[in-house]
Amino acid sequence: AAVGWVPWTLWSFELWLKRLTIPAAILFGVFTTMLLLPGYPHLLHAAVLYMAASLLPAVFALHTRRDLFTRWRSLISTAALAVVITAGLCAVQLLPLLELLAQSHRSDGVPLFLFLFPELYYRGFFFALDSGFNRPPMAPGLGSLMVCMLAAGSALWLPRARLFAIVFATYILGNFGMGLASPVYGFFYDHNLIPGLREFRGTHPFFLPAIIGAGVL
Repeated sequence: AAVGWVPWTLWSFELWLKRLTIPAAILFGVFTTMLLLPGYPHLLHAAVLYMAASLLPAVFALHTRRDLFTRWRSLISTAALAVVITAGLCAVQLLPLLELLAQSHRSDGVPLFLFLFPELYYRGFFFALDSGFNRPPMAPGLGSLMVCMLAAGSALWLPRARLFAIVFATYILGNFGMGLASPVYGFFYDHNLIPGLREFRGTHPFFLPAIIGAGVL
């Protein structure tokens, strides 16, 4: 159920970012709630990281930075509204979980249970329909040659800041999905730079926002 709400949450995020209105913030909060309620927080974590990564390039592009500065009041107020709506609607589930958190065997972190070599992931990116012996067991359908060609072709339009932001977020989440097979993920994991990154046993759910980003591209 959580998987089904990831694209809707990312869509509502893009809608909110474009409009920064109260209705858009309410919709964003409701869809984020629907992503959280099925009880698989890994996908919420992945979606939030994708959103944050897609916002980073806006700080470095001059015209998008100016746009954010002129709308900063609307950005902060509507974002706060979306957070309050999500927290309020999820309170019935979150409050008991917070009480039980200290009793979890994962409260001090948990080691990753799987390591795959990079070539297995790369083979999955380019041969989604491959049924051979060496197919990646956790992510056999990451992409295809056609998807990779279309995503790479989007680089022709990279001067559009929002498109570059999606490329960047897709790249980051794709690396996170590879786990310790990716030096990008290894750097963040070893230095504990992202809260919650060490609380999950597997990394493959990070691929889902990346696949959606590649589809958009």
